[in-house]
Parts: sequence; structure tokens; C-alpha cells
Amino acid sequence: MAEKNRNLASPQARLRMLLKQISLDQGTLAKKLDISQPVISLALNGHNDKTFQRIVDLLIREYDVAHDDIYQEAPSTMQELKERLDRIEAGISELKEILQKLDKKE
Repeated sequence: MAEKNRNLASPQARLRMLLKQISLDQGTLAKKLDISQPVISLALNGHNDKTFQRIVDLLIREYDVAHDDIYQEAPSTMQELKERLDRIEAGISELKEILQKLDKKE
């Protein structure tokens, strides 16, 4: 399951989604870059970095796609830990309030 989630977060997966959103198929893309459609397919599946970069450059130049839309980073481990710590601290604060209310009742 982790492998599947990682694939969804890959630049190639994001680029494929962007291509669908702008209704740009592999054949049209191949014509614009003057290369064959199978080479496009290889690039979109992570097997041709040079062509992948050419596709990215084309989308940025002609379709106003932002670089970060393709190469956005997944949340870092530190960010995830900070968010978890924030939730734990909020829970502790709630527990303190409950304990204070219980102390007042006694």
C-alpha cells in the first residue's frame, strides 16, 4: 500500500494527471516535441528522464503549468512529527482542563 501511495505522489503521476486536466494526449504531446509516442510513454512511466524534462518544460512554457505542480514535495518527516506533537499537546491541554474541573468538584 505504501508503494501505491508513493507512486501517486511521484512527479510522473502528477504530470499524467495534469495532462488529463488540460486534455493533452500522448500523441499530441509527441508531435509537439517531435518524438514518438512510445518515448512519451516511457517518460511518463519514469523510464526516460530527459524526455520527462522536455515534457515539463513544454507544459510550463505553453500551458502555464507551475514547476511546483509537478515537483511538489511530500510533507517531510519532521513536519509530520510536528503535526503529531501539536495534536498530542492539544490532547494534554484538554486532559488538564478535565482534571482541574474534577479537582474543583471534590
